[in-house]
Amino acid sequence: MSGIRNISLIIIFCSIISAFGYSQKDSLTDIDIWTEIDTLELNPYQIKRLGKQADDLGDIYSAIDYYTKYVELKPKKDRYKYLVAELYKEARNYQLALEWYEKVYESVPEQFPMAMFRVAEMQIMANGEYSAAKDSLLSFKKKYKAEAKEKTTKKMLAAKIDGCEMAEEIIGAPLEIIITHLDTSINTAHVEFAPIFLDDTTLLYSALKSRKIMYYTTDDEDSTYGKQPVRQMYVAHKNFDDWSGQDVMAGPFNEPGVECGNGTFSPDKSRFYFTKCIPVKKKVICSIWVSKKDSIGAWTAPEALPQPINREEFTSTQPTIGTHPKYGLDVIYYVTDREGGKGGLDVWYTYMREKKGEIIYQKPKNCGKYINTVGTDVTPFFDTETKQMYFSSDGHPGIGGLDIFYTTGQLNKWLAPTNIGYPINNKEDDLDYTIAPSQEEGFFISNRPGGTSLKSETCCDDLYHFYHTQYIKIFVEGNLYGDCDSLEAKKAIANGTISLFLVDTASREKMEIKKGFTNEDGSYSMKLEEGNEYVMRMSKDGYFHKEVPFSTATIEKSDTFQLKDLWLCILKDAPIIIKNVYYPFDKAHLTPETQTVIDTTIYKILVENPEIVVEISSHTDSKGSDKYNESLSQRRAESVVKYLIAKGIGKKRLVAKGYGESSPLVANENKDGTDNEENRAKNRRTEFKVIGIIENASHVIYEE
Repeated sequence: MSGIRNISLIIIFCSIISAFGYSQKDSLTDIDIWTEIDTLELNPYQIKRLGKQADDLGDIYSAIDYYTKYVELKPKKDRYKYLVAELYKEARNYQLALEWYEKVYESVPEQFPMAMFRVAEMQIMANGEYSAAKDSLLSFKKKYKAEAKEKTTKKMLAAKIDGCEMAEEIIGAPLEIIITHLDTSINTAHVEFAPIFLDDTTLLYSALKSRKIMYYTTDDEDSTYGKQPVRQMYVAHKNFDDWSGQDVMAGPFNEPGVECGNGTFSPDKSRFYFTKCIPVKKKVICSIWVSKKDSIGAWTAPEALPQPINREEFTSTQPTIGTHPKYGLDVIYYVTDREGGKGGLDVWYTYMREKKGEIIYQKPKNCGKYINTVGTDVTPFFDTETKQMYFSSDGHPGIGGLDIFYTTGQLNKWLAPTNIGYPINNKEDDLDYTIAPSQEEGFFISNRPGGTSLKSETCCDDLYHFYHTQYIKIFVEGNLYGDCDSLEAKKAIANGTISLFLVDTASREKMEIKKGFTNEDGSYSMKLEEGNEYVMRMSKDGYFHKEVPFSTATIEKSDTFQLKDLWLCILKDAPIIIKNVYYPFDKAHLTPETQTVIDTTIYKILVENPEIVVEISSHTDSKGSDKYNESLSQRRAESVVKYLIAKGIGKKRLVAKGYGESSPLVANENKDGTDNEENRAKNRRTEFKVIGIIENASHVIYEE
């Protein structure tokens, strides 16, 4: 039996990328297994056993060959036909997977109802047959109601149907980009993944470098881990318009004999995060490591991130780094299959906080439903300039297997994701999207036909470059001044804060994406993206804040917005009268007209200035007793406060005070003792004044 064992243990590495950055199941074999089987005259049981051994080792192609031979000898073994189909799908030979799923479904549809669902998936990924795939999915939903209602399948089914329906629209409106397959100094016969820009002309990526098929043999007495070729991190450079190079990344990051990759820097370039991975049985377990720059600019020896980020029973991989909006330290977004997720692989986050001089990593949390699905959600890339997260998923409606999506936000607060579009996304798998600091170009990984392949035309992932041919550059500029009482003086506000918010057109929710400051002369400039609605918020200590909405939805060429000069009013202790606030005679409830006035005055000010605490005061004229007027004015002030609380203003920010007739603005009577109705009307007023500041208030509340 030693000869049988040696055949089953032949493993050859190829570039089948998985959600971990690489897959343990990434083998190819070009040896003639059929000849070996015939030479050894193996019986069906021995062939099946060899197939299982190969499958357990991750040798997909050997397993396919053994099981195919077994099914030839035992044609009624339908379970193994389905297993061959599944292995072809895993090997990403979509055409042969389709053929085998069809064989299974035609032979025993009731025994393997999911074969029909897989047929639909392969109709898309093998041939781009969206109409046929939709028919198959709808038929599956109708015929196999129990399976279709299972939680995960139900959600995946809905996403696939939606993807088929939107495919024509997405493909019919292609992005104006040029896509280039990188040369063989970067794309070799094996895996490339995790590209990121070090600057506009330098690329960091991970790869298994070899120009030929490799294989090795193992036996029970001699473990091969540490002997097989491993992934490492490399650097490439841009020369005019061409990218080339395979220099090993300098520094203490690559470890000989250990799978290393998925490198990324902190925003300030003082920390470098990456992964180390080891195979554990039929799974790959990755852990995230970090190296830091010391006081002389040298990189320290890498250290593994602590538990519970890294856990030996779960993989932690594909880090991308942002900055915490409150604490200013690193937010680490990463992929894990830990418990508590939405599906198998999800994007999670942790962040750094300083406590008593020590950096503490917080307990990881899921990024939420707008990123994660019941499917596979992987390869996140967070752009600190735009606060956009790019990621790949097969659980959101798409036009292929893994499609690239983007959303805007931070931590677990995100807007609904958008499919990035064709031809970056196509009918196969597209992932590991990254963009340059200029925003005009980027890279992604794909197994589309035309890449470097060793088996089927879609077996292997390669690195692609894209360039926007019609990239639109948009800026907004303006000037900020202070003191509304002297508009002609134009007192410039230096170092005022300019916060840019993206508005979700569906929910109208605002998401802070950028922050800048005014110059000494009060001027400011900020870069925008096309096709968005924005709100710009101007603020400065000692002044009321102001918000200005505008849109880039109709911009079709590079342009600069010139906003009109804006003034911030000084935050004074004196009360501010809210004009046109009226109550029914002798009543305290708010009329619809009064509600409208409040919405456009005090409510708007409170929303724009989330740190202020205000007193809402009500006043009467002198008609009636002092006690009655005080009670009536108190009830009127309280009705305003209750209305504001109902609209979402925190009750701790509001104080109701009724002054009755005790604080008239002007005399209620003329000098001759007759009533002055005009003055009485002025005295019947509602005011507000700032009476306090809430420390550490934030305009955007991020759920944690």
